[in-house]
Order: sequence, then C-alpha cells, then structure tokens
Amino acid sequence: MIKFFRKIRQNLLMENKTGKYFKYAIGEIVLVVIGILIALQINNWNENRKSSATELLLLEELDKSLENNKDILSSRIEKFKLIEKEAELLIEHIDAKKEYNDSLASYFSLPLRNFSFRLSYASFENLKSQGFETISNESLRLNIIKLFDEDFGLVLDNENKASDLFIPYTTFLNKHFRTMIENNIVIVIPNDYEYILSSSEYKNIISFTKVLSILFNSRSKEVIERIEILKNEISLEIKSKTK
Repeated sequence: MIKFFRKIRQNLLMENKTGKYFKYAIGEIVLVVIGILIALQINNWNENRKSSATELLLLEELDKSLENNKDILSSRIEKFKLIEKEAELLIEHIDAKKEYNDSLASYFSLPLRNFSFRLSYASFENLKSQGFETISNESLRLNIIKLFDEDFGLVLDNENKASDLFIPYTTFLNKHFRTMIENNIVIVIPNDYEYILSSSEYKNIISFTKVLSILFNSRSKEVIERIEILKNEISLEIKSKTK
C-alpha cells in the first residue's frame, strides 16, 4: 500500500503536476491522521471495555462478599441472643437462690464465650489492589469504602475488644470455678455454689455479659441494614452495565 501511494506521488512529480502532487500529499496526510485517530478510538474503546468488564467482576465479587458477611453477622446475632437469654436465666436462678443442677454448668461458662469473629475482606482487598477508581460511580465507590473501612472495622473492633474487657474477671473465675470439656462443650462448675449465689461480683460479670450481647446485636443489626442498602446499590449498578 505504501509503495502504491509513493508511485502515485512520483508520477505526479514526473508529469510536473506539482499542484496535484501537494493536494494529493495533503490528502494522504489527512488519511494517515484519520487512520491514527480511528486506531486510537478503537484502542480507547477496547480499554474502556476491559475496564468495564473488570468493574463488573469486582462489583459481583463485592456483592457475594457482602452476602457472606451478612450471613456471618446474622449468625452472630443468633448466638448473642442465646447468650442474652442464658444470662437472664442465670441471673433469675441466682436471685431466687435455686438449688444447683447440672444444666447450669454450660450457663456458668458465659464469660468464657468467644466474642471475636472475622468478616470477609477478600473482594475489598482486590478492589483496593485494582484501584478504587475502578468503580466509576463515585457515590457507590465511597459507600463501599465506608462500609468496609468504617462500619465493618468498628463492629469488629468492638467485639474483638470484648475479650479484653473480661480480663479483670479472670482471677475471680479461675479462683471460684473449675473448667472441663465434655463432648466439645466447655463446662464450668463452681467450687462453692453457695458462695456464687451470694457473690455480687459474679452477678455483675453475668450482667455485663448480657449488656455486651445486647450492644453487639444492636450494632450488628445496623451494619446488616447498611449491607442491604449497599447490595441494592450494587445490584442497580450491575444492571445498568449489563443492559
């Protein structure tokens, strides 16, 4: 093709058709420029298509991660509801000075329950590595960052610190209870049941456990509501990009 255009220019010069030569040369330059612009446009289109595909994949990953975290928090809520209920029953039992029975053994383990847990961050870390600007919708991008960085971070921090709050009670528990494991269940038995019935310190420990459970559930429910809102925003964004 290059030889073809070159031959035309040479023929025009040999025939002394200088005016036509310059017009042709200019036309050729224009064609080259147009060709370059078209190539750039195609390249930009391909890059945009790749970026859009990457964004769509990230949004789908985030949606799955949010659903997983919602399930984790829902499970935690059920666990804390049970802890709250057991704490109430134990407090009632202590207040009524009821006799000891074997079913109380699992209730006495309340302060030893594990409050810490983990949420899924893999999709968010992937987004971070790709660059937050990959999410073209600025409002959605900011909401994603806020939920993972702030809301998830706060609920995790609060619950992971719960174990630290029980450290002052460790000495009391070690002194007045003995711990065993039966069928993978922690069993805590008081050394002196009558003393536990009259101990305001132990009652405070159980009351504190109940309050923490209520607070954790309240916070978890708030975060679940925000997860649902963000999932809806992501769903709408995915639909807009797959039309």
